[in-house]
Amino acid sequence: MTDLSRVVLVTPQRTVEVALPSMVPLADLMPVLVQRATMSGALEQPGQHRAFTGEGDWVLQRLGSGPLDEELTPASLQIRDGETLYLRPRDAQLPPVHFDDLIDGLATGVRNRPDRWRDSLTRVLFLVVCAVTLSTCFVILLDGAVPRRGALATGCAVALAFGAMMCSRALADGWAAITLGVAAVPFAGLAGYSLIPAPAVGASAAAQLLCAAVAASVTALLVTFAVGHYRAFFLAGWLTSLAGAGQALLVVLGLSTAQAAAATVAVALLGAAAAPSLAFRLALLRLPQLPTSATDLAEDIDPYPGTKLISGAVVADTYLTWLLVAAGLICTAGLWVLAPTRGWAPTLFVVAVLGVLAIRSRSLSSGWQRAATLLPVLTGGSLLTIRLAGQGDAMISGLFVILLLVLAAALLAMSRSLPGRRLLPYWGRVADFTEYVFAIAMVLTLLAIFDAYQWARSIAG
Repeated sequence: MTDLSRVVLVTPQRTVEVALPSMVPLADLMPVLVQRATMSGALEQPGQHRAFTGEGDWVLQRLGSGPLDEELTPASLQIRDGETLYLRPRDAQLPPVHFDDLIDGLATGVRNRPDRWRDSLTRVLFLVVCAVTLSTCFVILLDGAVPRRGALATGCAVALAFGAMMCSRALADGWAAITLGVAAVPFAGLAGYSLIPAPAVGASAAAQLLCAAVAASVTALLVTFAVGHYRAFFLAGWLTSLAGAGQALLVVLGLSTAQAAAATVAVALLGAAAAPSLAFRLALLRLPQLPTSATDLAEDIDPYPGTKLISGAVVADTYLTWLLVAAGLICTAGLWVLAPTRGWAPTLFVVAVLGVLAIRSRSLSSGWQRAATLLPVLTGGSLLTIRLAGQGDAMISGLFVILLLVLAAALLAMSRSLPGRRLLPYWGRVADFTEYVFAIAMVLTLLAIFDAYQWARSIAG
């Protein structure tokens, strides 16, 4: 499709030919279309004048169809060159057509469904089949009996990383680059895992896991710089693999699995707090310096180009989303280890982390950012509840079931009453104070997980 769609616009009093920009939403085009339709007094005949008070007074539709969605672009609506569209007042829309052939009507209804197969879905199908094929290859290599498994995994990782770079740089195919680039990371991890011989039965495999995590992290970093598309996505993958390498390193150094997981979760929470400023810098945006004197007030007063600033805001928001996704995945993996761990310190640490994340999510404006922040809350809360309910007798388990049913009913009631309701300002102050309490509790319980209090008592005698 070209950048313009040349259509015939039929109004109640005249017919005009217009060219619609293919990538501009109809909501932005409607005022211009109505102005063209009402030009030269065409609608100012007696009894026919309609004052234009906004694009909501008029609708654009095809013959026999309902109004077109004004939030979509002509390209999304598949408006073709030479097509005839009808501009009508909203209260005088064209009625739907009547079919004299039952089969024709059924075919038209089925053909207009949004889930009809399209060329874009064919591409998605082949990409999914490609991903499944690579996953099957990876599962086959998991068998230790495969000869020269490490060499095969290394070759697959190198080939996939090179293919991702070529798809991005030479073919400008972002989705193919994502498919191959993501697949290269687990193959590299398997190659690193195969570098060290398998430990004896009952021995720890921490060294092998460390090699796997380091290899996967290095590969993810190389793919991030090699692929020119979706760099924020690959950056999130690299941070996630880097966190896995750090956790494996802590285990190799002698820490327990729970201690390594707690340290990783704490670092991820600190990184999530710094994510907005980091995303701002990654988008190459710069805030003006704060004025220190009267002469500084005359500096940095030039207006910012609107297009450049808006595109920079989109890039910064994309980076922030994927940084929070990485933090959410890291916290989810850490809570997956900590929630089943018995002891008061891991339990309180998990509760504190859940509280910090749940309260922090309220300040996020993006749905994906909130989902990434709430993922560890739901996962960790469910695992912790299951563990607490299972470690008591049957009466305790029954009590947990009753409490969860009451909580489900309360959440259902809140889903009906809270949306669109403005809360009083002091609830925000209460949430901020509660977040500080949870953060302090998280630090104190983290010290308990690392046996810092016992160490202090041993020094004090």
